[in-house]
Amino acid sequence: MDVIDGLQALDLPVRVTAVLALISVALVAYDAVWGVRDHRAFMKAMAEASPDETEDVRARFLLRWAWQPWVLTLTTLMFVAATPDIGPGHLGLAWPDFSVLGTWFGDNSFARGTLIGAVAVLLAVPMLAGLAARRRREEGSASDAGAHETADKVQAAAVVNRSVEPMLPTGRRDRNAWILLSVTAGVTEEVMYRGLLLLVLALLLPGAPEPVLWIAAAIGFALGHAYQRWVGMAATGALALVFIALYVGTGSLLPGMLLHVVMDARAALIKRAAGS
Repeated sequence: MDVIDGLQALDLPVRVTAVLALISVALVAYDAVWGVRDHRAFMKAMAEASPDETEDVRARFLLRWAWQPWVLTLTTLMFVAATPDIGPGHLGLAWPDFSVLGTWFGDNSFARGTLIGAVAVLLAVPMLAGLAARRRREEGSASDAGAHETADKVQAAAVVNRSVEPMLPTGRRDRNAWILLSVTAGVTEEVMYRGLLLLVLALLLPGAPEPVLWIAAAIGFALGHAYQRWVGMAATGALALVFIALYVGTGSLLPGMLLHVVMDARAALIKRAAGS
């Protein structure tokens, strides 16, 4: 049975569905609202810090962001473990079955089209960032000493969103903190935004077509990254569709977790132009 079909076929007590739904709402609301506020606090702290202090400021915020998601994630896992009606497998915590991936992808035209569209969006974002960088270079006067630096920062969006660029590590302390945050995001976001959110959507919309659940879950993930603004939200929404396809195609969150961690951690290898 397809993952979505299996989730929609569940007949859970109303109280269980209600608790899971409340956790999902809290997840998206917290990340959307508090995430923006926390990012602003980070940007303010970075602006007020001296050049010698920026690495410590960045490391402090990254470490805080690395432990915060575990609170809600572990709460969810404990609730699921204590509820006899569901188990970890309903959150995608199972070994992947790659043997069905090719057949499923080949037979599922929606999944195939969605994945192609998501990849197209992800390819378009860096292209648009590159065009924006070129335009800023052309519009910047030759006497403007900061024109090239500004364009270089825009071009950094080819790898990460401009809202994320100031968060990228420049030294050992903040690099270690970034890698820890990458692991946290790769695990907790897959459990919560793929495992939990798809489960809740399937329970609340048992008769809805599968595309509706995919798109709703992707929108929730995008809203959770509101601090990245519209371009970043579009990219994260497209990424969510890729992760959903991996989950639904293999019956497991583990492939998505691994890909998620690698994609986030690779940013630690980006050489940032720190004042150069």
